[in-house]
Amino acid sequence: MTEGIVKDLLTSTSYHHHSIKVRLMDGQIGRVQKIIEDDF
Repeated sequence: MTEGIVKDLLTSTSYHHHSIKVRLMDGQIGRVQKIIEDDF
């Protein structure tokens, strides 16, 4: 599992049975497993 900040949502719908596909700020592409909220 990789932690990162989401740059772009790559899945065109708000739900997908395999989870939402995203691009992170560092360019990695993957699927969301867990959302961790943090104060910035």
